[in-house]
Amino acid sequence: MTRALRLACLLPALVGVLLLATPLAAKDLTYNERLSAFKKALRSKDPKSRSRAFEYLRGADNPNVVSEITKGLKKVETEEAAIHRKMRDTEGAYEKAFTKLEDAKATLRMADNSGKAFEIYNKAARKITKLLDDAVYKLKNLQNDFTRNRAMLQQGVLVMGEILDSLEGDALDQALALLSTEWLQSKHERWKRRWVDAVTEVLKPQVTDVLQGVVRDETMPDTLRVAAMDSLAGREDGWIIGQSILYLKLPLEKSPLVRGAISSLRTMHDKRGIAPLIEFLGRQDIKEERNLARKALVSLTGVDHKSYDTEWRKWWLENSRTFEMPKDPRATGDIAPPKKGTTFYGIQTFSDRILFIVDISGSMDKPQKGEGAAGRTKMEVCKQELIGAVYNLNKTDTFNVIFFNHQVIPWQQRKVEATERNKSLLKKWVTDQIPLGATNIYDSLEMGFKIAHRVTGPPALDTIFFLTDGRPTAGKVRDLRLILDVCREWNKTAKMTIHCIGIGKDHDADFLKELAKIGDGKYVRR
Repeated sequence: MTRALRLACLLPALVGVLLLATPLAAKDLTYNERLSAFKKALRSKDPKSRSRAFEYLRGADNPNVVSEITKGLKKVETEEAAIHRKMRDTEGAYEKAFTKLEDAKATLRMADNSGKAFEIYNKAARKITKLLDDAVYKLKNLQNDFTRNRAMLQQGVLVMGEILDSLEGDALDQALALLSTEWLQSKHERWKRRWVDAVTEVLKPQVTDVLQGVVRDETMPDTLRVAAMDSLAGREDGWIIGQSILYLKLPLEKSPLVRGAISSLRTMHDKRGIAPLIEFLGRQDIKEERNLARKALVSLTGVDHKSYDTEWRKWWLENSRTFEMPKDPRATGDIAPPKKGTTFYGIQTFSDRILFIVDISGSMDKPQKGEGAAGRTKMEVCKQELIGAVYNLNKTDTFNVIFFNHQVIPWQQRKVEATERNKSLLKKWVTDQIPLGATNIYDSLEMGFKIAHRVTGPPALDTIFFLTDGRPTAGKVRDLRLILDVCREWNKTAKMTIHCIGIGKDHDADFLKELAKIGDGKYVRR
């Protein structure tokens, strides 16, 4: 993958935010002049000037630039944390005002239709509407700040990678040693992840050796090891094939590594991955991983023999000697769903660890159109589908549900087992919910990933069903491209399967299709 293409993948939501070309003034600068220009730009109050800061270091040939970029990234991080705090506070004010407006509407409905009641409501509504408008305006500006800061963080990492790629010999060794100390050995996983992102395209033996060491290092977070596996597969390092085959034998307590192994074998598109994946399908303890392995086999071979090993083994026994790998991987979005597991809006899953994230905004109270709706509202149909899906789970399966409108409303703060008691409690909670308010997509996904994904060990939940009938009208972030960009980053190591259901005509189909693509899942329209 070219660096330009990598940049396009990392920054799809940030077109126009940064001027990606090196500033003309930086072309012939000495290292000290570059450093001075970088620090000055980083202090600038002008967003455009500040967004160019890391560009001044592009082309620097001094290993000490590692420490300067690290300090710059930490400064941007501090500012981003402040933006997050302001976003939370502003969103809290928005939710409070929105609730007041709904309360005022409810009071008006219960009152008589006197002119006095309307006068009181209109007076209150004008004040509350102004508060809402002010919060929306402030959130829009904060979202722009958030976007710029994310772009700067990503740009700093990319520039670091370019600098490493340009260094040779002792200078490269010194820079890599500094980067290892300040990023890879940091106690914070985000810095470890940045190390992987920075070195991914540095095709030097020193980097390959360290990446392989990270994959093998059991003291490293599993998510980081998965990121290193992806990096090695992306640079077509044949070593990762053997390591991935070994990791297919790991217990599901190491589910992130098992999923990373399946993903790496699929990416490598090598014949050596076929037999081990077929053998993996013979395991009795796998659920959603079975579906991922099947997709990998379909992608590798161009044929589909369903989700169990018997037919695959028979086919491979007959064809392994003469089989020639297809030139290009096969798309897997159209493969038939598994016959076992639970179903939500027609999407079946093998998973036994499921999170449902469901829109209950005011628009869900409108009539559902289409076959089977029978005059019911979208919310009524959704409740039936959700309760049915949960009751289809085995008692040893785990799940959770998050509802969202302008707020995010989790049923539980963690996964729970699908016991009869928990199913009954969930049914009552779902039945009591009333569609109300706006649509907060970003915050619901943010909470979903936090609940579903652990930093180490198996994911608490491995499959998300995301349902909405609209577009973002509330939440810290309302730009759909930016939401996708953030979800793409979250799912790099979470490896969640994400299925999306769009209800009615007002949802953004392109957004949900892309979100499902990020999670290698399905999108359906109802």
